[in-house]
Amino acid sequence: MKALIRDIAAAIEPGIGKIPKSAGRRPTKEIWKALVNARSVLADHFGGAVWFRHSGYSHNPGVSEDVMKSCSEPKRKVIEFLWDFSFSRYLIPEVIEQKGYEKIVGGKFMLLFVAESELGTPTEICRDLLKLMEARAPIRCLIYPKPKRQKKHKELQQRMVRVMSAHEHFGPPEEGWLFIALDCDSDPVSCEFFTLADDLSAMVSLRDEPIE
Repeated sequence: MKALIRDIAAAIEPGIGKIPKSAGRRPTKEIWKALVNARSVLADHFGGAVWFRHSGYSHNPGVSEDVMKSCSEPKRKVIEFLWDFSFSRYLIPEVIEQKGYEKIVGGKFMLLFVAESELGTPTEICRDLLKLMEARAPIRCLIYPKPKRQKKHKELQQRMVRVMSAHEHFGPPEEGWLFIALDCDSDPVSCEFFTLADDLSAMVSLRDEPIE
């Protein structure tokens, strides 16, 4: 799972690095465009066509028409499905048998990756983290602003781990967690990627985590 998390981070990072500081403190649309770049990694790992959705995706000019046609839900503007951003195998209109879409035959709908982006206060960040705990997906991702002081960042991460540990269904370790800490004050925006330690007791930088 760590190798997959690292590959997803490597696919996302160039897109984050294209976000200019001028995008402001809440560059939501730009973040979604960066996440879209993980599609091929997920498709290679899980197989099948992988589709994504987020609120207002059709208004993202940075995503090419070819990409939009091949991996976003077609024919209509969609809104987010439970979480801010998600990848799935099969389309939601297919699984709910929406008029105009083919029914799923010989396969199963599955959420592969869900993400929440919260660039507000620590309390707001932890609220979205708790929301992610309810996701039945192999990869869960939280994007949050990195505090300027390292001590404050460490305190936030410790709080986040406590929030997760307080959930009845926290674990097992094979679940994939990706945390993206954004520095929105740098130009362009930069980020650092974290995941959970094997014993689930702390968040660790992907740069420091060996791949088994």
